Amino acid sequence: KEERVAVQFQSVLCYNLGLDERWFFTRVTGVLRTFFTIAFLIPLSINTMSVYSMSLSLARKADYWLPNYQMEDIIQNLNLMVGCQRRVPIRLIPIPTISGPTSGRNVWDEFVQWFVQIRRWSIGAAEVFHYYCVKLFGGKFDLMSGVSYGLVFTGYYVFVLCLTGMFHLTSTWGTLINGCGEVTGYDPPWRSSGEPVPFPFVSPHVLLLFLLIIKYCTAFGTAFVADVMHRRIL
Repeated sequence: KEERVAVQFQSVLCYNLGLDERWFFTRVTGVLRTFFTIAFLIPLSINTMSVYSMSLSLARKADYWLPNYQMEDIIQNLNLMVGCQRRVPIRLIPIPTISGPTSGRNVWDEFVQWFVQIRRWSIGAAEVFHYYCVKLFGGKFDLMSGVSYGLVFTGYYVFVLCLTGMFHLTSTWGTLINGCGEVTGYDPPWRSSGEPVPFPFVSPHVLLLFLLIIKYCTAFGTAFVADVMHRRIL
């Protein structure tokens, strides 16, 4: 009873309203947003998203909200840290909340909306990070809480969102050209002549297929399985 007035509550956001009528990349974006919310934002208490709730007493400690910031839901967690002088946990409500995707009437409108939203999210995340730095160096919240939040915030928005895609592309390309075992007609320039090939008993094609399954099917496949489960529940 004491904890429920000192935490934020976040339901599972499912951006799958009418996704069967949308383009493929719109559906993928919606499914991955749900996946990232469940996998990162809620467990690490990074920030709430769109539809969330908290007690009135907790909101009063933070002087309510900061509507002048476009990413109000993201910055609210920092605002609460200033008011409470500690990190405020986010608790999962295991109930899907149906939300419509950001989309347009045709494929051109889809790309325009995609570009607009990416630009808005980038500016909004930068605003939140600036707000965090000002409050941290201004001593507005507890140092340990500020440092720990800064690590998870930077880890998610920089490494997970920004660098994961580039890492997947470069690592897949590296797997294709490097691999293990002998590849007919190709000898990597960084391997000395006569140097033993690592794991020569493993076919490079089998290894490549195994790595791709682990990387894409296991990670992203989990997101699509979760989406199917949400739709069956509803």
